[in-house]
Amino acid sequence: STWSDLVATIRDTLASILPDAIILDSDGDVPFEFVETSYGPTEEVYGSQSGSIRWMSAPIKFRDDSLVVATSGGTSLSRAYTSQNQSSSATASACTSSPSIILGAMDDSLTRESGGSLLGLVKRSNLISTKIQRRPTFMEQMRFLPSEQDRGRTGQRIESSSRELDIASFKLDYPNRELTLSSTSLIAADSPNAFSLVDLRPLGDFVEHYACIVEKVMFDDVAVSSQTLRLGNAAGRASSKTRDIVAVFDSGLTGCLLIKPFWDRLVAEGLDPSSFASVEIWVKTAKDEKGQSRSQTRRKDKSPGRTASISSSSSTNRLFYVEPISLDWFDDEETAPFVIVMGQTFLTQGSLTVDIEDRRAAFQVV
Repeated sequence: STWSDLVATIRDTLASILPDAIILDSDGDVPFEFVETSYGPTEEVYGSQSGSIRWMSAPIKFRDDSLVVATSGGTSLSRAYTSQNQSSSATASACTSSPSIILGAMDDSLTRESGGSLLGLVKRSNLISTKIQRRPTFMEQMRFLPSEQDRGRTGQRIESSSRELDIASFKLDYPNRELTLSSTSLIAADSPNAFSLVDLRPLGDFVEHYACIVEKVMFDDVAVSSQTLRLGNAAGRASSKTRDIVAVFDSGLTGCLLIKPFWDRLVAEGLDPSSFASVEIWVKTAKDEKGQSRSQTRRKDKSPGRTASISSSSSTNRLFYVEPISLDWFDDEETAPFVIVMGQTFLTQGSLTVDIEDRRAAFQVV
């Protein structure tokens, strides 16, 4: 690796895209103790189950020494969050001698629903949202350090806190069961498969989910788009409002979910979402968003189009299902986008790469 491109790879970890790093709250034999923090417990919902999460501090170390807990002025950020009312001097001593991170300890009900410990890949929260009690995310607590080779090349002594680099991108490679974190982009600037991500927080979303605008969706052999819904048959007349269709990537989900207003609109159009046997989602690639005409792009690239698709079906993937879900993400449900959530039934077919800082993504089917 180089100073400008530090990449840490964590094998055998497929992370759930949730706002925070979460671990089981059990009394089992673990090599560390949780320490109480100034953060109070929160009520959370995972799937259909609600439960409580206690926000604790614990020392953490990765096999890759370049991945460390962020520091501020040489002090672990999580130590700054830690309550001064420690339960024991021994525990406090252990935590001050090792880098610590804020973790969410789930109660039994959430543990059963989630199936185990979860690692959150959503980095940013909505700082002005009143829908949640904000907690530090895993991605914003972690940093990269340069390798010994890189440090030797610079010929300079640099304070620890000043040479830490943020996590800027990640890649979820399902076939190889590998999660890669990087301090720089993992998507080539001229990648033909890259597409733009959109930030839903201005519409009320409480975290920055990894979402993209959908060009069209094929439900079985029926094509649905924002335009067809605006001109559709619901209520017997065309609507004056155009509502975007947005796809959200969620590795913590198994199948495919449609936000309830989207589900209801499809029903109003005469469709039966519960009977869908296949879903194919089409998005514009980044090259398509540069304003080139379709004919120009075809002549230059000799390719038939500038859209990319990802699909799944009951006949090809045992994880496939389509269900409705109620989400409280948006401030105005009447004008909010129609959301389709893409789970592992899509993602297990290849690798998802997300550029957090540049808001770009790419999906490569293998």
